[in-house]
Amino acid sequence: MKKLLFLFGVTLALNANAQMTKDSLLKAMSKEICAEINKKDVSNINADNAQQELGMLFMPVIMNHSSDIESVFGSVNDMDAMQKLMIDLGMKLTLTCPKFAEVSMKMAGSMGEPKKEKIAARTVEINEGDELKGTLLSIAPGDITTLSVKDTKGKTIKLYWLEYFENADLLKANNKRYLNKKVNITYIEKSIYDAAKKDYKTIKVITAIDLQ
Repeated sequence: MKKLLFLFGVTLALNANAQMTKDSLLKAMSKEICAEINKKDVSNINADNAQQELGMLFMPVIMNHSSDIESVFGSVNDMDAMQKLMIDLGMKLTLTCPKFAEVSMKMAGSMGEPKKEKIAARTVEINEGDELKGTLLSIAPGDITTLSVKDTKGKTIKLYWLEYFENADLLKANNKRYLNKKVNITYIEKSIYDAAKKDYKTIKVITAIDLQ
């Protein structure tokens, strides 16, 4: 009887250790995706085909880890769970995979005139390459990091740090140094789905920052 209880306890311990944690899952998936990206010639990837090209790399890895994804994030058929996974995975890849960072910059599109993007049967104006000058008030870390900037008219603006941008490494390494300092930020506007409000909202996504 004691031997059976001992074996049962060992089995439970092994199962607990085998359970994939969020960090280990993201690390494993990002390593596999980065390895595939490194095999590709990314010079032919542009703003128009970047999302499709990345999707072809992501999907096999997602399917290979579907059981672990469901235990950490939720069902692969759950849109909110998949959105959370993609944000976390994108942040992980941006920090660990230079080629992914290069491709993700292309997804922002070329700088130029505003274009129209159709989302859920609605046409939204996206103004690319807008600039914001002001004072950096705060940096709020989290799954999605945001910056608060007071513009020249005294209005506080929230901007989203979703992907790699020019001078991102400087800001990451010395974020406290630049608080209450003048900044010049380039951003694009994107429409994202807000599950709580069950509607789309427009956010400002940083593409470059000039630190003083």
